[in-house]
Amino acid sequence: MADAIAHRGPDGSGTWADPESGIALSHRRLAVIDLTAAGAQPMHSRSGRYVVSYNGEIYNFNELRRLVEDARPNSTWRGHSDTEVLIEAIDLWGFEATLPKLDGMFALAVWDRQTRELSLARDRFGEKPLYYGIIDGAFLFGSELRALRTQARLGESDIDLESLEWLFQTSYVPAPRSIFRQVSKLPPASWLTVKPEDLTSGRQLQVHTYWDAMRAAGSAAESPYDGTPEEIADRLSTLLEDSIRLRLVADVPVGAMLSGGIDSTCIAAIGQSLSTKPLRTFTVGFSDADYDESQSAAVVAKVLGTDHTMVRVGAEEILAAVPLMAQTYDEPFADSSQVPTYLLSGALRQEVTVALSGDGGDELFGGYHRYSAGPGLWKRLAMAPYPIRKLGAQCLSLLGPSFPGIVAGAIGARGEAAGRIQKALGLIDARSTDDLYARLTSHWPGDAAVSTFGASVKPTLLRPDRPSAASDFARDMMLSDTAGYLPNDILTKVDRASMKVALEVRPPFLSAALFDFAWSLPTNSLFRDGVGKQPLRRLAERHVPQSIVTRRKQGFVVPFGNWLRGPLKAWASDVLSPSRLARTNFYNTARIEKAWEQHKSGAIDNSMQLWPILMFEEWRNTLH
Repeated sequence: MADAIAHRGPDGSGTWADPESGIALSHRRLAVIDLTAAGAQPMHSRSGRYVVSYNGEIYNFNELRRLVEDARPNSTWRGHSDTEVLIEAIDLWGFEATLPKLDGMFALAVWDRQTRELSLARDRFGEKPLYYGIIDGAFLFGSELRALRTQARLGESDIDLESLEWLFQTSYVPAPRSIFRQVSKLPPASWLTVKPEDLTSGRQLQVHTYWDAMRAAGSAAESPYDGTPEEIADRLSTLLEDSIRLRLVADVPVGAMLSGGIDSTCIAAIGQSLSTKPLRTFTVGFSDADYDESQSAAVVAKVLGTDHTMVRVGAEEILAAVPLMAQTYDEPFADSSQVPTYLLSGALRQEVTVALSGDGGDELFGGYHRYSAGPGLWKRLAMAPYPIRKLGAQCLSLLGPSFPGIVAGAIGARGEAAGRIQKALGLIDARSTDDLYARLTSHWPGDAAVSTFGASVKPTLLRPDRPSAASDFARDMMLSDTAGYLPNDILTKVDRASMKVALEVRPPFLSAALFDFAWSLPTNSLFRDGVGKQPLRRLAERHVPQSIVTRRKQGFVVPFGNWLRGPLKAWASDVLSPSRLARTNFYNTARIEKAWEQHKSGAIDNSMQLWPILMFEEWRNTLH
């Protein structure tokens, strides 16, 4: 099982077993803090009671070490690793009580030799993955699905059709689901304990939470931060500096991903200010100028004085990388930016072992377009009674699937513009803000399923308890994305791509202190004139030219729509051929064929809908 994920830890391996208890722990090491044997895992506590195997970093381990020393003044340490601090903290406070004290990213397993219990836990925001399941009478767990598959025969007959529909609609399979019925993913901020009798009792394992994003958001909102825009930026700068300082701690080279956007600019600027030498920064550039942010990143790097590297990506590199995605993401996954993320990670790993990223800034401070546009859109839609809007949508549907392309052509737009028109027309008959959010975050319009599951799945809104009963659609979307889209898409994409090349990525925005601060801010302090992330923009303006801050948000997107009609067309045509799709009972083939024909013609950009099917088919080939 450990050999199957050796890419995550090429620097060493270790195994511990207690045959009498029927427990074995194994670990693959990516050495980052304390590179000596004193940091190797699995690791025992000094008392001998606990054994731990874990992936990730505990950023506040020095603070926790001092607390352990205060409680046990005669403590002696074997080394200076965060792993040793973690296991001694658990020995001191207990497993459940230790989890809320941790500021870090982790998936961990702890065996209690006294009670003969195995406990698993995952970090607050879901940065590190953890799969588990009881299969053939054995409890199996691991950082990636491929580890479990070495011991469990899982094939096409075990695929969960509802999970498959989630993949087609959102590009990912959300926790606690996995693509296989027998395997689950531990959700973020969760833990569970397994006893030997659980393997034969038939009882469902109980998953507990030690932190709840919805409750934390509601609690923070009850004590709003009352400050001027400059004071908000000051406080944000202090908290971000504290977070970055902790995430720069390593005994190996550290760099930063720099897109030229606001989030990564703030991370790189503060990271550079805390470094005694030029910070290594990296960006990816595309030959298609409409998608290329490398020049903006180069300007930022020059202003900040970082040691900058640009990785140029063209059709040739993409063609070579696409076949590698099914092995890189051993559970089917389909965010198209996975390919450049993988290529950028490979370039980073040649120079550094740890990289900072700007992930989480959009979800915490309102960066996505739907946050600023959604409330106004719903307000306009709600002005017309639902029956009228429903009738209007039915009339539009009678015009046929080519109608969005006709509208786009009439105004001189094609491809992506036609796709946006198609998306907009699909919002007219939204029943509620919940329904509108589901449509904004799902790829396929309408209620018809793409798989043979029989019903379309829908992402749902989370609503924190607020001091008043007033609705805040923008913040509800932000919270829902933090709990769903962020761990299941963004963090999954980065973890698998980076760990495939043994690169550790640390997102400074994902700290409990920054989360609480973001949710203590009034919504109107995040948005101005339809533009979000105002506190981050003000902070960025202190470090780089205003032209960088005010430029249109690009995001880490790639021209896959064009590539599927160009260099990737032959491959896609083969995968999406009616004869191939008809070999299985997974698909609504007529719906997929129509989408592919529309895309090939250039009438509508359906790459977002088609990429999950392409990635699933490539992954399905690995089962044979």
